[in-house]
Amino acid sequence: MIVPTVSREPHVPGQEAQPDEIVPSLAFAFAPLDKTALGIACALVGGLIVYLATAILILTYRQGPLGPNLSLLRQFFLGYSVSWQGAIVGLLWGSAVGFVAGWLFALVRNFTLALYLFFIKTQAEVDQYRDFLDHI
Repeated sequence: MIVPTVSREPHVPGQEAQPDEIVPSLAFAFAPLDKTALGIACALVGGLIVYLATAILILTYRQGPLGPNLSLLRQFFLGYSVSWQGAIVGLLWGSAVGFVAGWLFALVRNFTLALYLFFIKTQAEVDQYRDFLDHI
C-alpha cells in the first residue's frame, strides 16, 4: 500500500497531481482538529461570554429586578448569581462547559471525517477492482 504524501511544492491549477500525492489544500481541509486546542479556545470564549454578560448587566443596572433572564443560569451553574462573585463563578463554569463542548465537537468531527474518508477510499478501491475478474 502506498502512503500518500503531501507535496511541498505549490499546486498549479490545471496541472494534475501525482497519484500518491495529496494536494496541500486538501490535506489542510481534511486535517483532524486538535481536541485540546479547540477545547481551550471554546473555554476562553465561553467563560468570557458569561463573565462579560454578567459584568455588563451589573454595570448598566437601572431600576427593577437585576437580570431575571441571566439569573436563570443558576439553574445550571452551581453558585452563580448576578453579582461580581457570580461573574467569577460564571467565568469558571462557562470555561468548563466551553472546554467540554469544544473537545466533544472536535472528537465528533474527527470521527465523522475519518469515517467519511474511509468510505470514500473503500468505494474508490471497489470501483478500481470492479472488473478485475473480467481480465483473467
